[in-house]
Amino acid sequence: MGTFAKRELAPFDAVYCSPAVRCVETLDCFWEGYGEILHPNWDKRIYLASGSSLLDFLHDIEEDGDHLLMCGHNPGCEELSLMLTPEDRTNALREEMEEKFPTASIAQISLPVDSWADVKEGSGTLLRFVRPRDLDPSLGPSMD
Repeated sequence: MGTFAKRELAPFDAVYCSPAVRCVETLDCFWEGYGEILHPNWDKRIYLASGSSLLDFLHDIEEDGDHLLMCGHNPGCEELSLMLTPEDRTNALREEMEEKFPTASIAQISLPVDSWADVKEGSGTLLRFVRPRDLDPSLGPSMD
C-alpha cells in the first residue's frame, strides 16, 4: 500500500495516527513501501474513535496542508469515509467501501474546503478506494 501511495497519490503534508500497536505496525509496513518514514502526530483521540469523533478531530486540525494521511481503526475510519461522501448507489467505489473496509485500505477523498474546520458531512468526493487485495489478489478472500 505504501508503494501504491508513493506512486499514485500526492505527498502527504501531515500524518495523524492512533498510538495503538496495530497502527504503529501498519505504518511501519507502509513506510517500507513508501520509501521514506514520515513522522506521524500520534493522537489518542483517534484510538477506537467513531466516525463522528474522527470528524471532530479533523475540525481541530490547524495545519495548512492539503493532503492528510490518517491511520486509525474500524469501524471509525469506515464510518468517517462514508460520512464524508454522499450516498450514491451508482458509485461503485463507495459501494465497495461500504461493503468492506479492510485493514490498510486507502480511501482518497477530496474535500472542497480551505480549512479542516470547514469539513462537512457529505461534502467529499471519493476519488479512490484501494484495498490491499486490489493490488495483490492473494491478499483477498479465498475463492475456494
